[in-house]
Amino acid sequence: MTIPWLTILALLPAVGAVLLIFTGAKTAKQLALVFSLLTFAFALVIASRFRIGGGMQLVEQVPWIKPLGAYYALGLDGLGLTLVLLVVIITPVVIIASWRDFDGVGVSAEPIDGRAATIAPKYDARVFFALILAVQSCALFLFLATDVFLFYVFFEVILVPMYFLIGGFGPGPRRTYAAAKFLIFGLLGGFVMLASVIGLYVQSAKV
Repeated sequence: MTIPWLTILALLPAVGAVLLIFTGAKTAKQLALVFSLLTFAFALVIASRFRIGGGMQLVEQVPWIKPLGAYYALGLDGLGLTLVLLVVIITPVVIIASWRDFDGVGVSAEPIDGRAATIAPKYDARVFFALILAVQSCALFLFLATDVFLFYVFFEVILVPMYFLIGGFGPGPRRTYAAAKFLIFGLLGGFVMLASVIGLYVQSAKV
């Protein structure tokens, strides 16, 4: 039986994100750091199995949407490995950098200390760190996807946790506006990509 190395790697932070929702706010950052470090360690194991100059490796391919000819297909090449390592390194750094951000901070939409420029987060630490891990999971799937439709799906899905990160934890009073603007521009770009994806599948069906 072949071990789905890449699927496990990308799902590890997603599992952590789900578990964070059911844990206490006080232990959220510790659990998030544990899962980010587990993902980092697993990525190092995968990197040790990577053969330089070996092309696309650790390939996983399963039929997904047969009428479209779409596959659940993951693979790892040199560029993908570089991006994966970048993601698994940055995530624990972000978690550590945010370690004390929620100490003594309540959950409210009202300004803190009467300053309009600084707004309390809408959600607690659990949601913040869960969203960070969700973004990491989506980014890993993005960089590992070798099927263009699968790439498009995660290109759109990653907008959801990013929207809540900006709208729920942005420091300024216009964070909801900024989140909506980010989402709209992301979706518009996604529509252009969707048209390209459809065009690719139409052309491939003619070959």
